[in-house]
Amino acid sequence: RARDPHNPELPLDLPVAVPLEHQGRPAADASASSATAPDRSLSQSTKVLKNLVVLFKFADHSARSVPSRADIQSLMDSPPGAFPPQAPTGSVRHMFSKMSYGLFEIRTDVVDWIT
Repeated sequence: RARDPHNPELPLDLPVAVPLEHQGRPAADASASSATAPDRSLSQSTKVLKNLVVLFKFADHSARSVPSRADIQSLMDSPPGAFPPQAPTGSVRHMFSKMSYGLFEIRTDVVDWIT
């Protein structure tokens, strides 16, 4: 039985657990990259999580400059594909959408600084 060269205790041919939502789907083409998106025709609708960000500025940080509420809103909630200066690689909303292949969306409301 072949063994993992990095951990000789583990065989290379261990069975792989398949999540329930992927069971019954046709096997992926072996030449396809593992980074490809799943078959969206079998997916359910997008799930939306509402998120609240409360900005606090503590007394011992009174001299510290802070970003505006609008800048934080842009960092958290810019739509997928928008790249504001505060989030040049995408917002938190964009990241969650991309990592879930569009199946999960986070919508954030940011309230102004509380001092």
